[in-house]
Amino acid sequence: MGELINKQRVAESFSKAAATYDSVAGLQRDIGHQLLEKLSPHLQEAVPGTILDLGCGTGYFTTALNTHYPDALLTGLDIASGMLAYARSHRLL
Repeated sequence: MGELINKQRVAESFSKAAATYDSVAGLQRDIGHQLLEKLSPHLQEAVPGTILDLGCGTGYFTTALNTHYPDALLTGLDIASGMLAYARSHRLL
C-alpha cells in the first residue's frame, strides 16, 4: 500500500524551504491566480465575512485574498510552522 505520509517530516521540509519557496513555486502561483479569478466574481456577490486560507504557505494568496475582500476576516493556516513564520514576517496578515 505504500508508505504512510509522515506529516511531521512534510511540515519540517516545507518549513525549511519557506524563505525560498516563492521563487520556485511558479506552477502553484499560476494555478492559484487562475482559481482566484474564477472565485472572485462569486465571492464578491456573497461578500464573505470569513475566509480561511487553508495551506496558506508563505501567505502569498492570503495577501491576494485580503486585497480582493478587505472587509472579510481572513485567517491563514498551514501545517508548516516555518511557512507561517515567513508569512507573518513578510506579508500583511
